[in-house]
Amino acid sequence: MRRLIDIKRMILISPELCVILLVVLLNIYAEKPINTLGSLFKTNDEIWKFLPSLPLLFSGIAFKTSSKVRAPLDTGSNKALYEWPLYHMVTDRILLSKIYCLVCGAGAISIWLFCKQLPEYIIASIFLLSTIISGVTALLMHDAAQKIREILELHS
Repeated sequence: MRRLIDIKRMILISPELCVILLVVLLNIYAEKPINTLGSLFKTNDEIWKFLPSLPLLFSGIAFKTSSKVRAPLDTGSNKALYEWPLYHMVTDRILLSKIYCLVCGAGAISIWLFCKQLPEYIIASIFLLSTIISGVTALLMHDAAQKIREILELHS
């Protein structure tokens, strides 16, 4: 039960949720820029071929870096990390980050598939959400890998 509460907290108190709220606020208070961005995807054949690949790139970086979070030391032992009582929080966050990246990747693919059928504000929202969330997730995963390695090297 405690683990489920921690997972809910990871979802509700996260930079990813802030990004979702920011995009919702942009849709409410800045409709014109959002619609302009969406119309660029519909009218410019070159932009929609390449820009949606950004979330896939960021997601790939996050997936690759997640292994460095779970096993940060290449030469030494990671036993201290594995025996840490709150290690399950690290693995839960990694799993949640992978889920975020999969959803962002699906969003990028949906732009390629349904760009001509969806309204402009939905295209722009999907693009912004998938790009920024996957980028933030990759950045956080990279920072976590560095911090965990630093802590293990200092205290091993």
